[in-house]
Amino acid sequence: MSPRPPAPRLAMLVLGIFNFAIFSLAISIIVAGTVTSMGYSSALRKVLFQFMKHLPPQSTDRLIEGLNIAPISLVLLGSLVAVTSFLGCCGAATGRRWMLYSYFVFVFTMLGFQCAVVGYGGAHGGTIESMAGDCVKKVWGKSCECVDGPDCKPSPVECFTNQTLPANISTMCQPCEELLVQTVCRDSTLHDPDACAHKVEDVMAANIALLLQLFVALIILEALCIVCAIRIAKWSLAANVADRDEESLLADAYKANRTLFRVSAAKQ
Repeated sequence: MSPRPPAPRLAMLVLGIFNFAIFSLAISIIVAGTVTSMGYSSALRKVLFQFMKHLPPQSTDRLIEGLNIAPISLVLLGSLVAVTSFLGCCGAATGRRWMLYSYFVFVFTMLGFQCAVVGYGGAHGGTIESMAGDCVKKVWGKSCECVDGPDCKPSPVECFTNQTLPANISTMCQPCEELLVQTVCRDSTLHDPDACAHKVEDVMAANIALLLQLFVALIILEALCIVCAIRIAKWSLAANVADRDEESLLADAYKANRTLFRVSAAKQ
């Protein structure tokens, strides 16, 4: 009979603590998304009608509809993360293999998605940076906001120039040059489309690198959690086998004792 193996305490501790922290964060995301969604449309509609009185009603409705996707997405994302971390935390505490297997499937799927993001970012990061720089050069002398209508052709950034800007929406529009100078390109040496474009490319490259580093850190943590989940599942399986062997041995001993008792009773 194989002895019952000792429980992998370290794997249980790592998997349990990590997933409990993620579960708490997921609940916070769900609450934030739900609270934001409640009354989000009405509050946003008031603000939009106050500052965008010259927009057609259908444009405001479409903008509200688009912005309402944000809290709904938070709730869905938080729910998925909460279910996954709940399975991992409870699986670590109880050693139930179906929880650990389900957790493995969810985390492995997210791991594959994150690896794809890292691969795409590494392969196409330069292209994204160049597109950002080209966009700066393209919109330098144009306004940054637009409304629906026949003037919005061929793209929103080409709607209006300073000469064709309608007077009734002048408070809504700001030249891109002014906006960029006030934000990304504040240095006086960057008050030029080419120089500002290079600055934007550098900022984009730094953000992409930071995002990829974050994904790599998540991949390492998730890989560690997968290893811990597999270790706990193997222990649970071995422990169940040992328990069944022990139960079988006890049952055989019980049958042998009963047989011996009957033989002894018959002799008497």
